[in-house]
Amino acid sequence: MKKILILSLILVSLFLFIFLFKSEIYRISGKADLTDAQKKELYNLALRAKNYGDLPISSLLLYNNKIIGGGYNTVTKESDICGHAEINALRDAINKTGLSAFMKLDSNELKIISTLEPCEMCKGILLHYNIRDVQFIKDKSLFSNLNRNYNEFRYQLNKQQISSLGLLDSLSKLHPDY
Repeated sequence: MKKILILSLILVSLFLFIFLFKSEIYRISGKADLTDAQKKELYNLALRAKNYGDLPISSLLLYNNKIIGGGYNTVTKESDICGHAEINALRDAINKTGLSAFMKLDSNELKIISTLEPCEMCKGILLHYNIRDVQFIKDKSLFSNLNRNYNEFRYQLNKQQISSLGLLDSLSKLHPDY
């Protein structure tokens, strides 16, 4: 009984920590103040996704409050499991600006607006490119968030590092940051 209580306290603490920490990583807002042009663009992008048989989710990437990229779900259309609106908005911005110029942008001035709260994959790419101002119109359900936290906890418990020093040495010659 005592072990169950301790495990429960650990899980509750972990759950609370993740939600509190999440707010530190992102400037999250479920209430995006959108201009009429942004609303129209989000609607048109979502409509394109729906017309291709995808979920009608869309995203805009803004720099200094100007749209530099837009995306919509293309998972079905392109048979690409990474074809989420946020990733496609980022791709669009990079295609328009060029990767080198995009990487020089002040990340404090970047903002992504999505019609649905980003998934874990999309959050990962937003973190990778230091895009912390994340706004969305519809948040994920409590069940979805609990399921995500359970899956993350399970991943951390089950991950395994393999040992292969010879391969690691070879890889480090190819890429010094490896």
